[in-house]
Amino acid sequence: MRARKRRLGRRLARRQGGNGSGRRVLGRVNSHLELADKTVATGLGGAALAVRLARKLKLAEEIDARVSVFRRHLPYHESDHVLNLALSAFCGGTCLDDLELRRQDEAYLNLLGAERVPDPTTAGDFCRRFQRPQLETLQAAIDAARVKVWQEQSPDFFAEACIEADGTLVRTGSECKQGVDYSYKGDWGYHPLVITLTGTGEVLRLINRSGNRPSHEGAAEQFDQCIELCRKAGFRRILLRGDTDFSQTAHLDRWHEQGYVQFVFGYDCSHKLHYLADELPENAWKTLPRQPRYTVKTATITVIVEDGGLDGDLSTTNDNATFDRSFSVVFEPAPLPSLSVSAPIGPISEVNSGLQQVYFTVSLSREATDTVNVNYTTSTEGYLNAATPVNDFTPTNGVLTFAPGETSKLVPVLIRGDRLIERDELFGLLLSSPTNAILREELADLVITDDDNWAYPLQIDFGTGLSPVQGSASAIGTMAYDSGKGLGWTAGLTGLRVVDRGIGVPGLRDIALTPNSSFGFNVPNGQYLVRITFGDATTAHDHMRVKVEGAAKPALSTGINQFITRAYAVNVSDGRLDLEFEDLGGVDPDVAITGIGFGRR
Repeated sequence: MRARKRRLGRRLARRQGGNGSGRRVLGRVNSHLELADKTVATGLGGAALAVRLARKLKLAEEIDARVSVFRRHLPYHESDHVLNLALSAFCGGTCLDDLELRRQDEAYLNLLGAERVPDPTTAGDFCRRFQRPQLETLQAAIDAARVKVWQEQSPDFFAEACIEADGTLVRTGSECKQGVDYSYKGDWGYHPLVITLTGTGEVLRLINRSGNRPSHEGAAEQFDQCIELCRKAGFRRILLRGDTDFSQTAHLDRWHEQGYVQFVFGYDCSHKLHYLADELPENAWKTLPRQPRYTVKTATITVIVEDGGLDGDLSTTNDNATFDRSFSVVFEPAPLPSLSVSAPIGPISEVNSGLQQVYFTVSLSREATDTVNVNYTTSTEGYLNAATPVNDFTPTNGVLTFAPGETSKLVPVLIRGDRLIERDELFGLLLSSPTNAILREELADLVITDDDNWAYPLQIDFGTGLSPVQGSASAIGTMAYDSGKGLGWTAGLTGLRVVDRGIGVPGLRDIALTPNSSFGFNVPNGQYLVRITFGDATTAHDHMRVKVEGAAKPALSTGINQFITRAYAVNVSDGRLDLEFEDLGGVDPDVAITGIGFGRR
C-alpha cells in the first residue's frame, strides 16, 4: 500500500514543461481482458470503452483542431480536459471535486493508460477560460464525430430525422451560481433547453438558461443548426416537434418553404382565438371527415350449386339450383404509382473549363392511367461539401409531365469546369408536389470529383470558380484543409472569404480577405522560400501580419491598388508548412492576400 501511494504521488507531481512528448494525456487506452490474479481492480471498466469509442471517432483530434483555449499544453490538451470531465460524469461524478476521486484511483488511471488526469483546480481554471466561442467549436467537433456514427447506419436510418425540443427545470442548492433564478414553479435553479433526435434518444443540443426563461427561448436557432446538421448527414426529411411553448409562428413559413422540413407543434387556444372562432358564420364550418382505409361496395353474385347442397341459409336439397343473393365485397383502390429519381452512375469528373451535360432520370414504378406531374429543382441544401450554383453547375427547375403509358423522363444539368483545387462536391435533384403519384425517392445525389492537383514549386492564385487564373498557377478558394489534397485553410474559416474585384490582371484581381486565418501545405521536411503577395485593387489595408511556421514577421500596410510581395525563408520539420494571417487592428479589419508561392531553397 505504501509503495502504491508513493507511485501515485510521483504521478501527480506537477512537471513544468509538460511530458515532453507533445502527445495528449488521455486516449492511450491500456486495457484488455484476461483471467489472472489482480493486484488492483476497478468497477469503472466502461470508461475504457468510452475512450476507445472516442479514439475510433477521432474525437480528441476534432476537439484539438477546433477548440483553442491554451497557448501551450503543460501537459494537458483541450481534449484531455473535455474527456476528463465527460468521463467523470460517466463514472457518476456530479461536481468538479469528484475529479479527485478519479485521480486517486490507480486502477482507473491504468485503465485509461494515463499518467495522471487534471485535478479539480486545473479543471475549474479550464472551465473559466471556456467562453461561448469555445462552446460553439466544441459542439462542431462533437457533431463531426456524431456524423461518423450516423454514417455506419443503414439507408433506412436516413429516411427521416425527428427532432424534438423541450425545456427542463433543474434545481440547485447553490445561491451564487451565475444565471441561477426562480422558475415559474418557484424552484431555484436553471431551465436548460434540450434538443434531441427521437429515433436514437441522443441529445443534439443542450443550452443552459436561467431558471426564469421561457421554454422556447433560443429554440429556433438551435432547430436551424440541427436541421443543417441532419441534412449534411444525409437525412431526406426532417420533422420538428414540440409542445405549445414551441409554436413559433415567426419561423413556420421559413421552415415550410425549405421543402424537406415538417413540424408538429401544439398551439394554445387563447381567449382571442376562442372568440374569433365563435364569431365565424355558420357557413364557414364544415365537417372534416376521416378518410376510410378502403371503400365498401355491394355487388350481386349468382351462386350455382351443383350435385350437392350449400350450408347455411342458402342450403338446398335441389341439385343445380341457382340463387341470387347480395354480398358485401371490399374493393381496395389501386395504389398510386411511385416516383423516384436517380443520378448518373458514378461520380462526374470535373474538367478545367467549359460545360458538360449530365442527365438525372425520373422514373414511375408503373404506367399510370392518369397524367402524372411532378416538380423538380437542383438543390444544395444539407450537403456537407455542397457544390456552388452557377460556379459548379447551372441551376435548373421545372415540371415533368408523364402521359399515360410513359414511365421515364430525363432532366439535363450542365456541369461547369474550373481550375480551383477543391474537395469533391455534391448537389442533388429534388422532386416535390406530385399529382396522381407518390414520392418514393425524392432526392438523388451527384458527386463532382475534382481533377486539379498541385506540386511544389507552387504558385497559389486565390479566386472563385468563374474568375481567371494567372498562367500555370493553381487556384484555391475557401476550401478547408483536406489531408487528401494536402493543403487548405486550417483555421479561421468563419471570417474568411475570397472575392473577385473584377479589375486588374489575373493573379491580382482575386483576393482572400480574413481577420485571422491559417493555411497549410503538406510538404517534405526541408528548407523553403515562401513568397506572399499582399494588396487589394479597390481597398487599403493596414497592420497586416503573417506568421510563418509560428514565427511572426513584421506587419505591413497597402494602399488602394498597391501590392507588396514579401519573401520568407523557413525550415519545415513536421511535414506541413503553416502560415497564419492576422489583422492587428487599425482602420481596415482584414488581411488581403492575392497569392502565395513557395519552392525549395
